[in-house]
This record gives sequence, structure tokens and C-alpha cells, in this order.
Amino acid sequence: MATTSELMYLSKQSQVNRLINQRGLELEELKEPPYKIVIKK
Repeated sequence: MATTSELMYLSKQSQVNRLINQRGLELEELKEPPYKIVIKK
């Protein structure tokens, strides 16, 4: 049970962002929603 609750806590967006910043990864949060690219044949 403790492992499950820890994983749920770590998967929160704020916690993921904190871990990324702590580890010095150069990732950024999206400012606009993703969009789908559609290719017509």
C-alpha cells in the first residue's frame, strides 16, 4: 500500500515538475494544449 501511495504522490504534475527541476533536466511545461496532426491521403 505504501508503494502505491508513493507512486500516486510522485505522479502528480507538481511533483513531476519539482523532480525535473531538482535533477537539472531542461524540460518545459506546455503552455498550450497539444494538437493532432492529420494527414489526408
